[in-house]
Amino acid sequence: MPPARSRHDPTDDWTQIQLFVASPEQESYELIRPIVLFGQPPAARARETGVPERTLRRTAARFDTHGMRSLFELELPPADDRRRLPPEICRAIHELKAEVPRIRPARDRPDLPGALRPSGRPPRGRADSGS
Repeated sequence: MPPARSRHDPTDDWTQIQLFVASPEQESYELIRPIVLFGQPPAARARETGVPERTLRRTAARFDTHGMRSLFELELPPADDRRRLPPEICRAIHELKAEVPRIRPARDRPDLPGALRPSGRPPRGRADSGS
């Protein structure tokens, strides 16, 4: 048997609602619920919640078009868009980057011999360029 739910008085206060939501999808729905159910203007809802009006308009429009599914699906780039990596590859890159210590510029490395640190002078011409 599932655990009993705790009872709360109904409220329209956004700060209280945020305390009760259990998932990002539920929070998204609660943000747009007054807009899609009761016709509240997105500008008024934006003032109540602190969420940009444009975000509320786009989320409500997606909800009108795709229903509850729009709250759960990730927006993936089109298959022919090769400018973005798949999410699992991005995640792997971020995990690997977190494992490697940050590389400091040579000027910030007192452990390097002076000859290897930049001198602040512009580089000389190519060594093999002869006249």
